[in-house]
This record gives sequence, C-alpha cells and structure tokens, in this order.
Amino acid sequence: MNGNANSKKKSFSPIEGPLKIGICGKREIAYSDRAEVAKEIEEKIRTILLKNNTKEFIGYTALAIGADTIFAEVVIQKFNQPIQIVLPFALNEYEKDFTDVQSADKLKEFINNYQAYIIVSDAIPANKVERNVAYFKIGKYLVDNCDEVIFVWDGLRPRGIGGTAEIMGYYNEKRNNEHIPYIHVHTKNEDSLDKQIMDQFNKSNKTALDNRNSYKKIWRSSILFGWIAVLLFAINTGFEPENKIEVISVTLELVLIAYIYYKIIHAKNKNYHGNYLSERMRAERFRILKYFYHAGIEVGISDSINEDIILLETAKQINDSVKRYEYKSNWYANYTIKSLIKEQQKYHQKKIKLIGNKAEFWEVINNIIAVAFLLSVIMHFINAAFEPFNNTEVIKEISIFLNIFLPASYAAIEGILYFEEWELLKKYSDATYSGLEKNMAELPIMIEPGDKDDNNYYKKQCSALNTISNTMLTDNKNWKLILEDKNKYQFVI
Repeated sequence: MNGNANSKKKSFSPIEGPLKIGICGKREIAYSDRAEVAKEIEEKIRTILLKNNTKEFIGYTALAIGADTIFAEVVIQKFNQPIQIVLPFALNEYEKDFTDVQSADKLKEFINNYQAYIIVSDAIPANKVERNVAYFKIGKYLVDNCDEVIFVWDGLRPRGIGGTAEIMGYYNEKRNNEHIPYIHVHTKNEDSLDKQIMDQFNKSNKTALDNRNSYKKIWRSSILFGWIAVLLFAINTGFEPENKIEVISVTLELVLIAYIYYKIIHAKNKNYHGNYLSERMRAERFRILKYFYHAGIEVGISDSINEDIILLETAKQINDSVKRYEYKSNWYANYTIKSLIKEQQKYHQKKIKLIGNKAEFWEVINNIIAVAFLLSVIMHFINAAFEPFNNTEVIKEISIFLNIFLPASYAAIEGILYFEEWELLKKYSDATYSGLEKNMAELPIMIEPGDKDDNNYYKKQCSALNTISNTMLTDNKNWKLILEDKNKYQFVI
C-alpha cells in the first residue's frame, strides 16, 4: 500500500465516534451550479444533524472532482468539522485521475491537512473496468460504514459500474428500501432517449391536465349556474315578486341556461373530456416506459402500443438500447422498480386521503334535503287541506319555494357525486395499493453484482416490472371506463 505513513489499512467495519455522513455524487458539475449544490449539501447536513440531535460529525469523502470536493469544503468551512478521506486505491495511482491542475492541487491540499486516509483496495487497477470496480467499492464502503449518505445525481441511469446511480441502488437495498432524497444536478452527458420519453410524458400530461381542468370547470359551473337558475325560478314561482324584479330574475334565468348550453356544446366540440382520458392514459404509458428504460428491461409491445406511432417507436428504441447496452445494474434496476411502486403507492395514498369521506358527507346533506323536502310536502298538504293557520299565504309561498328548490339542490348534489365518483375511485385506489404491495414482494433480494444468480435476478425483475405495469394500466383502464360516459353531463343538468 502506497501513501502516507499514517494511512489506515482498509476496514469495512463501522468506525466508533461521532455521526458519520458520507457523500456520493457526480463529478461533472458546472461551475455556475457549484454554489447552489454547496447550499443544498449544507441544508441536507443541517437536516441530518437535527434528526440525530447532534452538532458533531465526520464527513466521509473520496475527494473526487465535483460533489465530493464541494462536500468537503462545506463540512470544513460551514460546520468546522473534520473529514475522513476514503481512496479507491493507492494515492499515487489515484492522483492520475486528477488531470485538471486545480483539482489535483486541491486533492493534495486536503491530503496534507488530513494525513490519515482509508484505502479500500490494495490492488492497482490494470484497466478501466478494474478502476470502476474500485470506485464502486468506495460507494459500498460509504453505505456500509456511514450513518447517512448524501447523493448528488443527474437522474440518468448508470453508464457503468461505480457510478452514483449504482451506489444509490446499493444504498436503497441495504437500507431496507429507504427513500433517497438526492440533490439533482444538470449534466453535459444528456441521454437523448431519456429526454425523448420525458418530453412525450410532459406533453401528454400537460394536455391531459389542461383538458381535465377545462372539463371540470364546465361541469361544475353548469351545476352551480343550473342550481342558481332553479333558485330564481323557485323564488319567482313561490313568492311572486314585483313585476320589475320578476323580469330581471327571469332574464337572468334565461342567460344562465343559455350559458350552460353554450358551454356544454363548446366542451363537446373541443372534446375536453375525451382528450383528458386519452392523453392521461398516454402519459401513463410513457411514464412506465421510462422505468423500463432505466431498469434495462425490454418492453412487451402490445396492440394498444401499436395504435400510437410515437409510443411504438419509443418502445422499440428502448428495446434496441437494452439489447445494445452490455452493462446491467441489478442494484439500480431494483431501485428503479421500487421507486415506481412507491411513487404509485404515494399517489394512491394521497388520492384516498383527498377523497376522505366526501361521498359520505354529501350523502348526509342529501338525506337532510330529502327529509326537509318530505316535511315541506307534508306542510303544503296540511296547509292546502285544512288551512289551520291565519297566515296561510306565507306558508303556501314557502312551501312552493321549497318544493321546487329542495329537489333541485338534491339533484345538484347527485350531479356532483355522479361526476366525481369518489367511492368507486377510492375503492380502485385501495385495490391498486394492495396489488402494488404484492408486486414489491416479487422483487429479488440482491447480493452482489456479478453473482451467479444475476440472470435469475434479471428474470424476477422483468416479471415484477411487467406485473406492476399491468397493475397500473388496469387501474387506468378501470378509471377510464367509469369516467368515459361522463361526457353526457347535459342529461344530469
């Protein structure tokens, strides 16, 4: 082992002492982004210290160009805490990776200030593959020995062993599927296919949301304005106001009814509802394709994909890429699939929480309205049959008003329940959440990259991701089936 006389022999057992925080991140960080990355690293460290109720810690870093060096500077300058240097192999060999003079000088400065460092591999790498394996060992060391690890990532899939994405997969596995809130950075090495998938997703998702918002705005305003029109009609019929007020009221009724029919015709011509349903399904398919691409798993091309040329071509490009791409990270593939499951489960949890007891609440209101209407009819009958009160005209007016207004209010609430479909959507979300929970159990438990069961892991991941995809698409198809007839809302109103 080359290095300083005070260098420590490699060790994979946790080090006793203060909290240990490691860094794993990208090297290619633009100079203009360095200040923002430093700020986010500082915020993450403060969050970690607060969570662990301490102010003391040791920062573990390999001092590579980019995130590692920024982290070291933050630890020393902002927190006045020590760093522990972790090298992939002997220092004189490691220095060869620092071709930039400024970065090389910074490495030497840190080494001089912190004489003791850890070397994770005694062997000198003979080629690029062995070099990357050594870098992967650093990442593993940080995950295995640090209490917390901060990740700085560009969101792209691994380009080979030893990258940030690979270590994130390893971290996720070793920390029992723990969520990884990484710091996102932009990179010059753009993945054109990844960008293409996300561009198509964002385009369809935006179109779906725009159409959904227009559609909801129309049916909600139609119910509201229809209800107001009935209210005015009930007032005119029950209380027979002065001629001038009645003319204004009737005119307003006609304007509201005309507006409702105009908006309904407009919505049908624009096909807000149909576009919303179709684009939402399309966006979901592209979102799933992204996870197939990142997991390195081929896409099964079905008849439904064939109907969309762009979707079909994207799926084919993913399959071509998977076949060409020799390196497959089991760790990262597992992390990718779990991320999809968790993301979808979080969505359904939020949906269930948002729905809450809305359906039950409005059903209670409608029951109250129904009882009130029944009492109103009884009161009207008694007043008409027996005339027991002196002020019978007032009672008659109120009865007529309520007999018109209450059924209209009941119908308006039924319209809301009809369009929202809270109960059924909540039921589907519950079922989908449970299905995703079972899908998580289908994933393999990873051991090591290059293990003899690598092919078996890959088969299990393929099976799991395809099952998850079917679960999600089935949920979307069910959702589409129960909502696609809502374009007939003119009959409700």
